Amino acid sequence: MRLSLLMEIEKRKQAEESLNNMRNQWESIRQGLYLAGIVLPADLTAVAEGEQLYSDPVEDLCQQLYVARFISNTIGRATVRTEVEMEMETQLESKNFEIARLMERLHCYETMNHEMSQRNQEAVGKTYITSLVSNCFDRVNINRFSTSN
Repeated sequence: MRLSLLMEIEKRKQAEESLNNMRNQWESIRQGLYLAGIVLPADLTAVAEGEQLYSDPVEDLCQQLYVARFISNTIGRATVRTEVEMEMETQLESKNFEIARLMERLHCYETMNHEMSQRNQEAVGKTYITSLVSNCFDRVNINRFSTSN
């Protein structure tokens, strides 16, 4: 009987040690998942013994996974959107700089064109006046020549 009692005590010690190891592993898993945003029940024995819980643990875990994925996807999309907006802002600044540079060139060309147009008008005016004066002198000379003959 004593041997049987000692064997039973040894089996219980081994079972308690296994249970403690399992609790430690459960706590380690629980902490790791908690960092990922998933909350598991702290009392593993309540889950194992099927005690009445507030909700179904599997359904609760699935719901938490769904919410964690939803949040992760939302954050991912927001991050991508932010990166795209930053890239577009950089491109927009570059395009605005190029537009300002081209506007400055256009202004310079317009100024140069206006000045050249004024010079051409002045040159045409001088040519016209020279032509008129020349025509007058030609007429005067023709008249002198015809009256002197």
